[in-house]
Order: sequence, then C-alpha cells, then structure tokens
Amino acid sequence: MPFTVNDLFFGVLLPALLVLVILFAMSRVKALAAVEGLLAPLALAIGFEAGYWMLGLGPASPTSHWHWLAYVVGLGVLAGALAQAFGGKLPLTVGLFLPCTLACGWWLIPTWDSLEPSREVHLAVWTVATTALVAGGHPIFMREQKADRLAAVIVVFLLVTAASILLVLADSLRFAQMAMALSGAIAGLVVAVAADASRKPLLGILPFTVIALCGLLLIGQVNSFSGVPLASYLLIPAAMFGMGIARIPAIAKRGLRWSFCVSIAVPAMLSVLALGLAVWAVFGEETY
Repeated sequence: MPFTVNDLFFGVLLPALLVLVILFAMSRVKALAAVEGLLAPLALAIGFEAGYWMLGLGPASPTSHWHWLAYVVGLGVLAGALAQAFGGKLPLTVGLFLPCTLACGWWLIPTWDSLEPSREVHLAVWTVATTALVAGGHPIFMREQKADRLAAVIVVFLLVTAASILLVLADSLRFAQMAMALSGAIAGLVVAVAADASRKPLLGILPFTVIALCGLLLIGQVNSFSGVPLASYLLIPAAMFGMGIARIPAIAKRGLRWSFCVSIAVPAMLSVLALGLAVWAVFGEETY
C-alpha cells in the first residue's frame, strides 16, 4: 500500500477539513461578503500547504527545483485573487497570470545540462500551456450558477486525483502525496460549493489549481525513470478543456442536468485514457 493511515489523515482529511472550516466560517461573517470570492483560493492554498508540511514533503529552505512548488503556488493565489477582485475580465486575468506562471516555471524547471528538451523549451511550453489552460478555463470558472460551479470543482478534483494516481504509477510517491494533499483540499471545496458555503464565481481558484496541477505533473515527469508516456502527463491537464463540450448547442439545449453530466464525463474519460496509457506502458510489457 503506497499510502499509510497517517498519509490519508494529514494528506487528505486535514486539508479537506481546513477548507471546509474556513469557507463555512467566513460565509457567516457578513463583513466578508464582498470578498467571498477571494476566500476560495486562499482556503485551497492553506489546505494544500497544511498537508504538505504536516507530511514533511519538502524542506523549509529549497535546495532542489521541486522544493519550490510549495512556495510558487502562492503566486497562483495572488493572480487569482487579483483577477477576481478586479472583475475577472479575460485580458486582465491572463495579464496577471502570465508573469506569475513565468516565475513559477523559472523556479520549477530544473537547470540540468542533461534536461531534454532544453530548459528554455520547457519554459516556453510551460508558459504557453498554463496560460492556455487559464484562458480556456476562464469562461467556465466565471459562471455563477451552482451547477456550473459544482461541475468545475468536481472536474478539478478528478484531474488532481488522476494526477496522484499517475504519479504513483510513475513511482513518484512523494509527488503523489503532494497531489493527494491538493485533492483533499479540493474535495473540501466541492463539499463547500455543494452546501452553498461558497456562492461566488470560482475564477480565483483557476490560476492556483493550474499552477499546482501542472507543477506537480512537471516535476513528476522530469524526475521519473518509469515508462509512463509523456502523453499521460499532458492529457490530464488538457482534459480541463473537455468541460467546454457541454456548451455545444446540441448538448446545452438538452437541459442543465445533461450539460452538468457531460461537463464532468468528458474530462473524466480523458483522465481515464491518460491513466490507461500509463498502465499499459508500465504493466503491458510484463503481461506479454
């Protein structure tokens, strides 16, 4: 068993409970109603950081590229909070996110001479990919209907959980624990949205979750010696675009329930495909 009871308690239950407590408590403070949309990314970050540090997943003083993940996700919180606070327009959101993701990539991508492709290529791909995810997810995470918000956070939970499983398959157990802490925090947000403890559009969580999810997959991929294919690492975050299929007129006209199911089912199927490719690469040759 890759995870112990201690891992599950501090890496899943504690982050989820912290997010729930923060959002439920703050939702009852009328003075904070105006900044309710800013609380979700902050609560997620607190939940993730609690799991990270309680499990002792990295040193306080970074000495390796992946040690920076616990710190650079704060830039995602900052970008998301500012975008939400100033109205959440797409150009503003992308403009705020771009320097943050550049800085994150600079710290997270290793400086090894042996890195293939080069660090510059990694940084360019990282910047374009993460910015595309934020731009593509913007209209989805700006929606105000409860069903849309709930579908968005369920999808994020599924993608991060899939990333954790992928990292286990790649024998990157420490990074899988980090993903587990993130999925625990997002699970708390799912419950909070379902229970109406968070009622504002969730644009604020988008930059944080993109940087955290892509950062985990990046450090897992460059540090892995397993046979897990690159396609698996790329498919999981790309699956977020699948939520947009629910807005195709032929699907949307079938009703809210149909759109809700499709917006979750398509990213889920893409995640299963990513994990299937990884399982085949790791265990397929042994079977035959």
